[in-house]
Amino acid sequence: MVRSPSASRSVATYPIRVVKLADHDGLNYHKWPICKPACACGAKLDVPVYRFLKDALVRAYGQEWFDELDNIHTAWVEERSTKIK
Repeated sequence: MVRSPSASRSVATYPIRVVKLADHDGLNYHKWPICKPACACGAKLDVPVYRFLKDALVRAYGQEWFDELDNIHTAWVEERSTKIK
């Protein structure tokens, strides 16, 4: 069986699933009960899933892409915390 690049990325980035769309990859978090302990640990340490998977995401999409994702997440968290206050 030959794997597509997206399929092999999906394995390396699990629980983030990679789906090939027309012009780009779609990345979706696959919430699965077996991952609950890891998610609890990540929440306790304040480590989002994408940061836990940084090495795999950088290999797949590059450092510049990851840095942009991190900046977007940081801005979203700041905006969200401002609205909650």
